[in-house]
Amino acid sequence: MLDQYWCTSKFKLIEIILIIFILFPVSGFSQEEDQEIEETENILDLSNLPYFLNDVMIIGGVNSSGIYWSNHFRDLTMAGGFNLGLEGFIPLGQVSFIDYGVHFAQRNFRHSQQNILIKNNHLDFPLYVSFMLPELRTIDWRFFLGTQFSYRLSSNLSENYSPFIMNDFQYDPQRFNRFDTGMTFGLSGEVGNFFFRARSYVGVSKLDRAEQGAMFSMMLEGGYFLFRNYRR
Repeated sequence: MLDQYWCTSKFKLIEIILIIFILFPVSGFSQEEDQEIEETENILDLSNLPYFLNDVMIIGGVNSSGIYWSNHFRDLTMAGGFNLGLEGFIPLGQVSFIDYGVHFAQRNFRHSQQNILIKNNHLDFPLYVSFMLPELRTIDWRFFLGTQFSYRLSSNLSENYSPFIMNDFQYDPQRFNRFDTGMTFGLSGEVGNFFFRARSYVGVSKLDRAEQGAMFSMMLEGGYFLFRNYRR
């Protein structure tokens, strides 16, 4: 009887120990899992982003560009291009803002006498001040004026110049300046998370070092504010 009682007690003790070892690791794992889930939710919670990201947008558009003040203006025509980038703005007061951004932009023009398209890829850094206009306040109508710094990444010709026409001026990307700066101005508006703008850019540095012409561009652009929907 004593042996039977001892065996029964022994099995009950083993059973209790097994239950403890089974339950406690599971409980610990559950707590760690809950903590990981909570940390993941905090990472994915975009409502606590820095305030300046509220006015950051992705923006893109189309442009029509050309050369002005060129000695060969009669042989030049404008050509289409595009731009894509990021922009944001910081309030300076109740009706004024400072806007900044970075764009990849393709500004092209055509040497029409030989029908050669000259493509130019740029990295642009617009920096300007915008002012809210009293009219049409529901779309946040603004006028802006400022500068734009530009770095030319590359240029290429749609085809080579004809070797049989030697008297015409020929644009050579090897002579093109890398850097340009100029003035940008226009009008913009906002509706909800959407942004739209019409603007112009006028460069001040000559494109080809062999002549005095500089680039200009007219743009229609649209944007979307990336983080406004996530703020509480």
